[in-house]
Amino acid sequence: MPLEQAGERPGSGSSSITAARLGEHEGYERVVLDLEGAPGQVAGWYATAVPQPVQDASGELLDVKGGRFLNLNVTGIANGSDGGVDSAGRAAFTGTIDGSGDLVDQIYVGGAWEGQAQVLLGLDESVSEYRVLALSDPQRIVVDVR
Repeated sequence: MPLEQAGERPGSGSSSITAARLGEHEGYERVVLDLEGAPGQVAGWYATAVPQPVQDASGELLDVKGGRFLNLNVTGIANGSDGGVDSAGRAAFTGTIDGSGDLVDQIYVGGAWEGQAQVLLGLDESVSEYRVLALSDPQRIVVDVR
């Protein structure tokens, strides 16, 4: 879908983001958020392009590399993740991952609050499209950009 268009998929449960990774493919790059949760739970998402990388709750400007930004809120997430352990007792990932610089410049994964986690993708100015998939077995959120 065009980067300017918002998209969403409802989720349920209380999963945790345990890792984030980036893969390069011909014509696109893929961001994968690995999730862990109880069987049958499926995290959801809401994605929208934003003019600058701003932290959801505070409105504070974040230092995320990129010329364009895709804000992805992952829903159905256990609260209390500060880069350590979440409210479900699972290790949860927060932090940044540098990208290739071709399409994805940086991935920012924030802590969980109110059942969601903010993920910001710092993108190259040339990125015009994205798609988000919620996959299971194992549970993960996949974002393709091109």
